[in-house]
Amino acid sequence: MEELEVKILDIRRDVVEARLRDAGAKLVFDGDMDALFFDFPNGSIAAARSLLRLRCEGNEAKLTFKSHLPDAAVKARQEFETGVDDFETTRKILECLGLVPVGTVTKHRTTYELPGVRFALDRHTGELAYIPEFLEIEVDDRETLEGHARLLGFTPADFRPWGLPQVIEYYRERI
Repeated sequence: MEELEVKILDIRRDVVEARLRDAGAKLVFDGDMDALFFDFPNGSIAAARSLLRLRCEGNEAKLTFKSHLPDAAVKARQEFETGVDDFETTRKILECLGLVPVGTVTKHRTTYELPGVRFALDRHTGELAYIPEFLEIEVDDRETLEGHARLLGFTPADFRPWGLPQVIEYYRERI
């Protein structure tokens, strides 16, 4: 599935959540997430601007592969995701295949949905706790993205087509 995603930084959570509720968005998740990123020792997954992630979201574990699609205005990726029964067993399988953990992320996520769009309010914990809470909007097409962003009071000028490494770099320069 192709996914378009942007991050909107420096949000006011109370305002965003009120607008989401007013729009009829459904709260689908509110809890802690732990993600473990894998690559081969030669870094070939990252070199291809792709990622392999094993994530625990509440009581659910998911394995996700995302490959980069070129688009300057949004982060575009081809995404393949599946639920897995056991986080630790899946981790061991990946390591037996020669993959190595290359990073971890812990955060609190609140996710709302409207048809065709997912809104995630992310607050990192642990070593990335210095990053202020931000909004991530995930959709299948640009028109939906811009329309729902406007619904929340944002414009394409607010969009950051960034992955987490760019968010980290942005905020590290400001602390």
